Amino acid sequence: MKKKLLSMFLAAALGMTALMVPALGASAEESILTAPEHSALSSYQSTAKLQSEEASKVATIQIGVPDAYLNNKRTLIDPNNKKVTPIIMSSKTMVPLRFCATAMGGTCTYISDKDFITVKVGDKVAKFKIKSKELQILDKTGKLLNKITMDVAATKVSGRVLVPTRAISQGLGSQVFYKKIGSDEFVVVSDIRLTEDEYHFQMMQLRNLKKVSYTNKQKTCTITLPGSWEKHMEDGGIMIFESVFYKTVLLAQNLTPASEYQYNVKATKEEWEDVLGDSISNFSKTTINNKKAVFFTYDDSHWCYIVSSKAAICIYAPSASMKFSNFKTFCQGAKLLK
Repeated sequence: MKKKLLSMFLAAALGMTALMVPALGASAEESILTAPEHSALSSYQSTAKLQSEEASKVATIQIGVPDAYLNNKRTLIDPNNKKVTPIIMSSKTMVPLRFCATAMGGTCTYISDKDFITVKVGDKVAKFKIKSKELQILDKTGKLLNKITMDVAATKVSGRVLVPTRAISQGLGSQVFYKKIGSDEFVVVSDIRLTEDEYHFQMMQLRNLKKVSYTNKQKTCTITLPGSWEKHMEDGGIMIFESVFYKTVLLAQNLTPASEYQYNVKATKEEWEDVLGDSISNFSKTTINNKKAVFFTYDDSHWCYIVSSKAAICIYAPSASMKFSNFKTFCQGAKLLK
């Protein structure tokens, strides 16, 4: 069967990186498998580490969210009550006493009849009382090291002791980082100062709990992503990327007319390799949201085509910056609307 290459490129700029997106096509007279040419896609490599190897205690919280990211694991602010979240009081972040101590790798005690609190982290001890702004920092022998006037005092809310995160943490030697992204407010507490990329990675672990959907202009396809992914631009397609850690650029492009792409999901692995002139890996056929799809890895990129009778989209990513298993999971969020 005669086969030919028909390529369509969508050029987009993201910083200094140029993207070229090939597409597949077929004629009305015969089934013609067409395939991606050599892409000018520049693979985004991760320049950020998951977390500084020297940092042993890192806690990330988000105002109004019950989840926390503690030492590379998701947890709850209060494992016994999913309704407990960090709150803002007098412009200061307040968290439950026990979580504040745990975040720094310490312990706490609360003497209820005297409203007296101690938090011990390493060789330092913080002492303070409910409704008092005075914070005392002592060494392990009980010697007073510092006396701090907090902006807001510890308080009780619904029987729970809440303490000011920054004052207690910094008083005991921890680093505190605050950032607002859109309407989301984050606080990161760590035993050493992290890099900007490391702080952002920590925050994205919580932001990923949110889901965001993007729909193309033709309203033929939509894709649902974790909250850390963002839409960079739209020009007949949807460009989306995880801007902080993975730095992976993907594109969900509407391919029309859809009838020209039916053969793409019918072709065998051998037919693809015949057209490409090279071997491919990870070849598989499946369905995504009840639509036929094909996956494969070729020329340092993962590819996915999803086709219905009225619409088709192509999604791809640099294999150097995303595992194939993660790419397949990502593509499960794609849905053809027609």
